[in-house]
Amino acid sequence: MNRCVACVIAELRKPSIPMAPPIIQNIPKSDSPNAFNISRVEYNDTNMEKMAEIPIRPVRIAFDHWNLHKKYENAVRIAVKHGHTCLSNYVLYNFEDEPLELYWRLKLNVDLCEELDINIYSFPMKYHPIEDPKYFSNRDYIGKHWNRKFIRTIQAILNSTKGKVGKGKKFFEKAFGKDEEEFNKLLY
Repeated sequence: MNRCVACVIAELRKPSIPMAPPIIQNIPKSDSPNAFNISRVEYNDTNMEKMAEIPIRPVRIAFDHWNLHKKYENAVRIAVKHGHTCLSNYVLYNFEDEPLELYWRLKLNVDLCEELDINIYSFPMKYHPIEDPKYFSNRDYIGKHWNRKFIRTIQAILNSTKGKVGKGKKFFEKAFGKDEEEFNKLLY
């Protein structure tokens, strides 16, 4: 069922609907680990102003393709404008993207954190075609622009970060390289 943001927010504000499962009700709502995920298309001033009325932390904005980077950046800026300074996203890789596009997306997040003084936690996720009978029983799928070494390199980096990439330009540059050339050296 597709509902508008205002309708969802109205429901969330009703006292009869708990904001969090009972096990975490004693956590202040502003620090609740629950996230709210809406489409980039729905990120506008009206919706984000409405969302600011409820305690959402983090706000999750998808960033699956580099060709969406302008819309993504705009969505981040709108969220920040309305007080959302803790953001997260899943960053799909090994799909139709090239490895360098993963680097660009993660670097953009680090740069936005620094510029806007916010936190964006990115969780790179390897694409896996779970509905393809050839792959749903194993994890061997390699995207057309990827190879086993590229995947292992990314996974090794992510192991050191516990699977997430947060703010901190210095750490990012050490882990992923300070530029495209250094990132490519890691891969090859």
